[in-house]
Amino acid sequence: MSGRERGYALLLAVAVVAVLSLAVLAAARVQGDAAAATARLSERNTEVIGAESLMNRVAFLMATEPTDGRALMVGGAQRWDGATLWLDGAWYRVAGMDGAAIALQDEAGLIDINAADPQALAALLAYAGVGVRSDTLAATLLDFVDEDDLVRDGGAEARDYESLGLPPPPDRALASRWQALNALGWRQQRLDRTALWDWLGTGSVDAGLNINTAPAPVLEAMLGDRRRVDAILRRREGAAINDVAEAELLTSDPERVGGVSFAVTTGRVFRVQAVFGSQRSRHGIERRLELGGEAATQPFRWIEEREVRSAPLRDGESVISLSLDAPAS
Repeated sequence: MSGRERGYALLLAVAVVAVLSLAVLAAARVQGDAAAATARLSERNTEVIGAESLMNRVAFLMATEPTDGRALMVGGAQRWDGATLWLDGAWYRVAGMDGAAIALQDEAGLIDINAADPQALAALLAYAGVGVRSDTLAATLLDFVDEDDLVRDGGAEARDYESLGLPPPPDRALASRWQALNALGWRQQRLDRTALWDWLGTGSVDAGLNINTAPAPVLEAMLGDRRRVDAILRRREGAAINDVAEAELLTSDPERVGGVSFAVTTGRVFRVQAVFGSQRSRHGIERRLELGGEAATQPFRWIEEREVRSAPLRDGESVISLSLDAPAS
């Protein structure tokens, strides 16, 4: 073998070794990535299973424990550790379940998008940061769900959707608040990323808006008076408002929008969120829980579900902690 041939052979051997080294490194990288992905998937599945378990506990308590119009009273010390869960969307950390948080919202304390007052809806949109288009967006949503084909000022009906090549409005009540994103102009405003959805619901509020569980922005949108809202929040913090006459006194105002009536009892539909994980990666489940009435064949049912990946909690934040475990006998 000549010197030139030996040189070629040496170069070829070096190249083969380099390729094999790269293949080994790539295989190790793939194996490492797969292991990490498997670990993440296993962790996520564990947390979602935990959220599911927490959901079932809450559903049982909602079906069996009393409410005072403001909160769920979780029994006495003989059965449970004893806890009060406010039904206004407040978040609680769950003792004994690392990274778990729970929130319950009575939908009777929210503005029903199927029967919203346009002025109150526009106010909520403004609070969510929409700005000058809030009146128009309120009008398009109300036209989206009402049964007539009359166009409100700033609203839109079937012919407006047709001209843009969009599906026509359903002209009926929405089953989910998220369907509102199909109303003309709503999706373009990126409203799905705002706090607006914490204040809107689709549960029946025929009995009136529950003054005990309405979030502050809902009360302010309805009353248009922050001082009056602050007075209501201070009053109900001490104890539930259980007298309709007192509720009317607290909310009476000739400037009140829409002549809305207020109630002091919860409805039958509740928004339940159970979230697990660290601040960097929280996820879990949001469901709507409907309690059965006297003629119901089951005590409750879940009527909507969506995945959630965040909660308004920060690690180290001072948040009420509660236990939903039965005490040791």
